[in-house]
Amino acid sequence: AQARQHYDDALPLYEAEQARLGKANTLKSLGDLESRLGNLAQARQHYDDALQLFELEQDPVGKMNVYLGLARLAALQGDIAQARQCYEMVLSLADQIGFGDHPVTQDIRNEYEALSAGGEPSAGPPAAAQALADRLVAWLQTPDWDASQQYLREHAGELLSDEAEAALQLLLAANPGNGQIELHIALLAGCRAVGIDAAYAEFHQATAINAAMNALMAAASLAELEQALAVHPVLLELPTLARVAALAITAAQGEQRQDALALLGRLLWLFDQYNFKRNTAIDPAQHEAFIALHDHLLPVATALGADELALHLRRSAGWACNTLGNHYAAAPESTAQAIAAYTRGLAFNDANAMLLRNRAGEQIEAGDYDAARGDIERAAELEPGARRLPALWCELYAALGDSAALQGRVDQLLAQAAPVEGETDYRIDANFFQAVVHALAGATEAAVATLQAAVAQADQEQRTVMRMQLARLARLHPAVAWAPLEALFAESGGTPNR
Repeated sequence: AQARQHYDDALPLYEAEQARLGKANTLKSLGDLESRLGNLAQARQHYDDALQLFELEQDPVGKMNVYLGLARLAALQGDIAQARQCYEMVLSLADQIGFGDHPVTQDIRNEYEALSAGGEPSAGPPAAAQALADRLVAWLQTPDWDASQQYLREHAGELLSDEAEAALQLLLAANPGNGQIELHIALLAGCRAVGIDAAYAEFHQATAINAAMNALMAAASLAELEQALAVHPVLLELPTLARVAALAITAAQGEQRQDALALLGRLLWLFDQYNFKRNTAIDPAQHEAFIALHDHLLPVATALGADELALHLRRSAGWACNTLGNHYAAAPESTAQAIAAYTRGLAFNDANAMLLRNRAGEQIEAGDYDAARGDIERAAELEPGARRLPALWCELYAALGDSAALQGRVDQLLAQAAPVEGETDYRIDANFFQAVVHALAGATEAAVATLQAAVAQADQEQRTVMRMQLARLARLHPAVAWAPLEALFAESGGTPNR
């Protein structure tokens, strides 16, 4: 275990038990560690405190060890007279208890004689500790973080150790508030916990987030926000968004209203960028976490009386839920999850016509036709001119087998103007559903001819959708002759049924 932590933990325990001898040994060990790392003033204080306790306990061996530490400490400081006096105390105590001829005492006597003869003062046993300290200092002084990581890899056996962590703690104690040492203590602990590469990856992410946060908070205009995002794309990563959200919540709880509003404003701008950039291929778990941020922030905006920000949050959450629903809707086996996502979005923003239309499409897929009708009608009230509405009605009436109602909606589709670039051309759907009308009426030849025209106009994705719809209609209305229509897709190279 970590030496320094053990010693620090031991002190209050010994004090509680009034075990002065145990406390003395702890203080003496702390003195040794401080001395080995060159923290001479701290070492001297620990030795002096230990000596007082050993004298109270009349412990000659304890006093010998402290005087030996003081002797070596004085020698390192160049106070040879004080060092000789302490060595003489050690040897006198050894003689008193019959240890004058012990090999350890003889080694100490040799140190004393060498010092008296003008030799180099003994550093005692800390050569290995000094080597470790040198390694740690070299690690702290590496020129950049890549070099730091490489140095730690090369010296992992020495530095990923309890002794190294204890030595860093001693360095920090001698240099209180030193951010560089504190950072390396945390980094070393992380490396020992999860491995060097993983710990440095986490560190780099945290560093990037801090830089991004500083740029975000310094931005005073839309142009500066855009510049901050261009330089720090990590601003659109969930850990950063969560950090900003946490700051906003903390500011609101601390009644720092203006700070909270400023953070929320920046965050909502980032939410819009996130929604825009992640509107197709997504990780559903991460998108769920993104939506959850809105849940956490809505009560904050409401408590602040920021109605516009709360409305913005609801719209952003609805957008995110729509993206999540579209992700699930792409797979027929995930229809229930798609409906749940759209429903969640409507809980945030019940006036979102797109969510209603998309949920209606999935409800038709699930066979919940009454619910689908309700969503289509509500969507029509909100956005009566939406180009997809007639196509949804066509899907619903085709599923119900209502050819008369279906024909009316087909006529609406056929009457639509040509789409602008980027819009879906629902006139292709009109030809498809016109073929369905013919098939439901038993006019197979007309159905095939009409569907041929639709297939010729459609791209691969549209052909896939048509084929899937035919497969569903064949299950719903098995008495209708669908096979000749399905055969057209095999001829055109259509995608197989799913």
